[in-house]
Amino acid sequence: MIVLRLIGLTAILAGSLAGCDWSPRREGGDSEGYWLPLTVVVRFDPSVTGVTLEYSDACQQPKTISAGEQMTYVFRREIGMAFERVRIEGTESKQAADGELDVSLGLKQIELAIPRRADHSYPATVHLGGTVVFRDPKGTVLYTKSLRTDVQRKVTTTRQGCDISGLAEIVKDAGTYLAQGLKKELGTSIKLQEYSGQRAAARR
Repeated sequence: MIVLRLIGLTAILAGSLAGCDWSPRREGGDSEGYWLPLTVVVRFDPSVTGVTLEYSDACQQPKTISAGEQMTYVFRREIGMAFERVRIEGTESKQAADGELDVSLGLKQIELAIPRRADHSYPATVHLGGTVVFRDPKGTVLYTKSLRTDVQRKVTTTRQGCDISGLAEIVKDAGTYLAQGLKKELGTSIKLQEYSGQRAAARR
């Protein structure tokens, strides 16, 4: 009986440790919101809106994946869960902003090696790094954070063609995980929580 209890305890501890992985990478995504009481204008750097990732296909020909539209969408969605009100730079609003958030991408890399055309699967890793910078209405930087995500999955090829199946999905997931991670950093920032309290008090 003691042995069985110890085994059960070990299983519980193992399950708890497994759940300590970076939350945006949990199955089903990270739906948690923070909604700090701030109105924020978001500015996307061209490194986000025009992001492309380069790789070589199964015929060793250079290829690119354009992911600007998808990246912009997922960052807009996740940042919208960090603050109560978010608008993209250039859109009209009668409500004064409490700050501005600059979003940019740095690291953009696909790690993939396919020696020849074949009916086979290969590991592929997408590396993405992003930075957010929050400024108050006077332009003073209150918070900055850089994060990196690395997503590895299998891609497949066939001997009949040069295309690689599954790579675009890995890029999409990497963008989602990165955006969710930055959302969490923004939403749990002590500095931004204190600032949101100050802005709320000033509006009373």
